[in-house]
Amino acid sequence: MGHSLEHVTRQLKKHLHVTATDIVNQARMEYAACQLKMSDAKIIDISLECGYNNMGHFYKLFDKQFGVTPRRYRLKNRALAGQTP
Repeated sequence: MGHSLEHVTRQLKKHLHVTATDIVNQARMEYAACQLKMSDAKIIDISLECGYNNMGHFYKLFDKQFGVTPRRYRLKNRALAGQTP
């Protein structure tokens, strides 16, 4: 038996204390982080690929999840891997 979107949303909030939007944004940010570590793609292109047309919003969500801007995240991870920026 299927459940309505409203039911699923209530259950997520009740049991996991997150919304469906939070889960989607978290997955998008994880993907963006992987792209920043593994590719040379421009940050704007990664943002667009993740579904964010507003760079300010992308930066805000990324910083909220990882505590640094996408650029700093890329530089930090490249330094840890021994790569030059």
